[in-house]
Amino acid sequence: MMAVIFKDDQEFKQRASESYKEIKQTIDSYISNKGIVYASVHYIQPSIEPHLFAALQLKQSGLGDLFVELKPKFQAFIKFYTSFLRPAQDKYITIGDGLEETTAILSLLAAGYADTESCT
Repeated sequence: MMAVIFKDDQEFKQRASESYKEIKQTIDSYISNKGIVYASVHYIQPSIEPHLFAALQLKQSGLGDLFVELKPKFQAFIKFYTSFLRPAQDKYITIGDGLEETTAILSLLAAGYADTESCT
């Protein structure tokens, strides 16, 4: 993501624009249009969190807003992912070898939509 920091530098300009396409392509391939991710709840976190952090960096740098571009996909993902929350708790259910844990995914998505009216 150094390309984002140096987005106006001649040497890094092309890399910066390519990073937007790459992050979008990765998110598109990982989350289906119906919001489904083919991984256990535990493994969704390490697979998607780095890309959500990168999407926030891209948005803040002005290179593009994946939260707007992928809004229908993220809306469906939020519905899918929150269905795994335990009632009255902030932890996700345990499936397979996953752990009972919390995650920053919903906070990252909330940060991505903080300057908009709503994600839903």
